[in-house]
This record gives sequence, C-alpha cells and structure tokens, in this order.
Amino acid sequence: RIHCKAAACCVCVLCTLRMSSKLLFAVLGATGKQGGSVARALASTDEFSVRGITRNVDSDAAKALLSFSDNIELVQGDQDDLQSLEKSFEGCYGVFIVTANLMGSSQEKQQGLNSVEAAKKAGIQHVIFSSLENVTEETGGAIEVPHFDVKAQIAEFAAEQGFPIFTRVHMPFYFSNFLTYFRPKKGEDGVFRVGFPQGDTPLAGIDEGDLGGIVAAVGKGKELYNGQVVGVGGEELPVQEYCDII
Repeated sequence: RIHCKAAACCVCVLCTLRMSSKLLFAVLGATGKQGGSVARALASTDEFSVRGITRNVDSDAAKALLSFSDNIELVQGDQDDLQSLEKSFEGCYGVFIVTANLMGSSQEKQQGLNSVEAAKKAGIQHVIFSSLENVTEETGGAIEVPHFDVKAQIAEFAAEQGFPIFTRVHMPFYFSNFLTYFRPKKGEDGVFRVGFPQGDTPLAGIDEGDLGGIVAAVGKGKELYNGQVVGVGGEELPVQEYCDII
C-alpha cells in the first residue's frame, strides 16, 4: 500500500503503475462521514481506484481507511490551499467534492470554488458534488438557509465550467444527528424529547454510510448522470416516528 504524505508524491511512478488498470477517483474529505463512505464504495468496485484527500494522513481515521482496501491511497490536501488540490487531482479521472460549513459560509464557498477550479485545471472528466438546494431562491427570499445556499452557489459555478460530466447529489438529514445535534433530552417528568421544529411534516433522512453506494453507481453510470441532480434518502418520516424508533 502506498501512503503518500505529500501531495506532490501522488504523481510518483509507483502510484501511477498501481492505479493504471482502473480509473482514478479523488475523494475530498476522505476521512469524514460522506467522503469516507464514498471512498470505501468506489474502492470496492472493479472500475475505480481511490485517491483519498485529507489534511492529516496520520490520523486514526486515515489509517482505518487505508486498512480497508489496497485500492486506496491517501495524499495530503487542504481545500483552503488551491495548489495542494491541483497536485492532488493530477492524473485523476473523477473527483467527489464535499464541503463543510464549519467556519462559516464564506470559507465554505471559497473551499468549494478552490476544489472546482483545481478540478478544471487538472482536466477532471467527472465531478460529483455533494450539494443542496438554494433555499433563498426557491422561497423568493422568504427563508434563508446559508449552509444550503452556499452549496447551491458552488454547484452553479461548477456547472458553468464545462466538465464532460457533472453530477450533483443532494443529501438529507443524517440519522446520526439524533445522537449529536438533536440528542433526546430527559425532562423533569422522565420523558425524553427531541426539540425539532418540524411538526408533522415528514423529514427525509439517511445513514451517511449509504451515500457511498449511490455515488459509486453515479460514477459507473457516467454520461447517464451528466447534468443530473440525484436526490438521496433512506426514510421520510415525521419526527415523532423517528423518536418512536429511537
């Protein structure tokens, strides 16, 4: 297994020989929830090998990903660093792009634009972007959801770049959010409740680990998914039903 600690190493002769029989797919955020699922699924196909991109190739999550398959290599890359992305994408056929709103919409947007620009410079053939709807536009400005809107703006920019194949995947609510952001809280009456302003409106949700198989199918489908928005979901239930299951 090749463990590249520097992005520049990703074009070394050994890496090239190792990946020569399959199309090489770069996966951003490879040690995260979405990226990790996608990297594992793509590496399990007969068609693709994976170049996982992460800021820390020595993390426990990085080691776990490498141990999953000999069909995965890791390189160091940072979405804040355009040059590191350009090096990481060299020689790749496709790229899976995911962005996170950890430091605000402004930084997320720049990271997304960097990822798209690097993919364009590298001559990427198929870009799969984890996007969301532009809520402000769809509601005529009545509702603003910045972490949705910024992903839609990045997707619009990517769509204008003329990639041979460009596909968006739209992720819903993570089931695991019920164990973190929306963990049930015990009231004084001993009853556990979830504070969620959804009413009886069904909430689409998914186990983030299921995304990988969908992205792998999109990758294998190639032109079939060009210009498409692929909505992803595992269940669509009222929040009370999720609470009943929990």
